[in-house]
Amino acid sequence: MITVQDVTPGLHEGGPRALVLPGAGYSAQAPLLYWTVEALLEDGIRVSVVSWEFDEEARRDPRSFVESAVEQALGEMGEWPDLVVAKSISSHAAQRFVAHGIPGIWWTPLLAVPAVGEALRAATSDHLVLGGTADESWRPEELAGSAAKVISAEGGTHSMEFPSRGWRASVDEQGRLVEAVIAHVRALALNGGAG
Repeated sequence: MITVQDVTPGLHEGGPRALVLPGAGYSAQAPLLYWTVEALLEDGIRVSVVSWEFDEEARRDPRSFVESAVEQALGEMGEWPDLVVAKSISSHAAQRFVAHGIPGIWWTPLLAVPAVGEALRAATSDHLVLGGTADESWRPEELAGSAAKVISAEGGTHSMEFPSRGWRASVDEQGRLVEAVIAHVRALALNGGAG
């Protein structure tokens, strides 16, 4: 089951809009996405969040599942977002957003998947790609030649935790990464009405 929820308080009507796509088992309530959403809302950006049950059928064909979720979200939103924020499995949607010129924040994308690597190599500097060196799916060499901005966090896992340095280091590092995301978004100077 896929749901799309506008989590924006009513005071942001008409401003720029972000679409947040979760990971397979990493919802928008998990730290990286939760704090990203909160920061976007504080900056006056409307936010729509996709939630899903990533079941066995989705695991068999994750790309089709993600594409279906994106299709549903765009239909319910009635417009293209001005920004996409995606975690892990949702990087299967990179090709669509890059091709449409929608800036993106790509948390721990699956760069070992050829279509994902190819899409993010074609990304402009409007895209920020973040991953950790302790994550098997993080292959920054797949981004060679990309204009996307890349942050490679030393020792970060797929959840951008830093277990060798303890929980406090994980919290601090995640906060630093979310600050980098928000600085990137602010530099985009989103106006609303993308697409």
